[in-house]
Amino acid sequence: TSRNTITLGNGSYGGFTLATSGTMLRSGGGRSIVTRRASFTGRVQSVEGVHFLGSLTDNPSHIINIGAAARVRFVNCIIELATTQLTPAIRLEAGGRVVFIGCTFVGGTTTGAPTAEFVRVASADVTHAFTLGCYDETAGTFATLTNTALVA
Repeated sequence: TSRNTITLGNGSYGGFTLATSGTMLRSGGGRSIVTRRASFTGRVQSVEGVHFLGSLTDNPSHIINIGAAARVRFVNCIIELATTQLTPAIRLEAGGRVVFIGCTFVGGTTTGAPTAEFVRVASADVTHAFTLGCYDETAGTFATLTNTALVA
């Protein structure tokens, strides 16, 4: 079935995979923090107000994975990496599509090493990843995204 709604209360949550199309994941209290990898594989999924917090120990490669068939919209989310993390926060598999609306991107490599892409697209086709009205507080790059009103 589709059209599932999952409301997270305040607190920390481990990793998960959302595979059901039409699923909405939202933060009920505004203080829902996901600390391990979240994978999205279904079509037309929505994530609202969730804080994704990456770390070197819990998810050394990336905190969010967008699958090849996924269509995901992130609204008013925070995507944050540890300040020394060199890897991308978000991995977009070839064929996947993602839109970030009003999100804040925080962290990533700040000193001592070259900056990494904050979002890594797994194919040369970068026309399926967009930001709209987001705020960038990272040391990474968004060269693989189509940015509209990305404030740095």
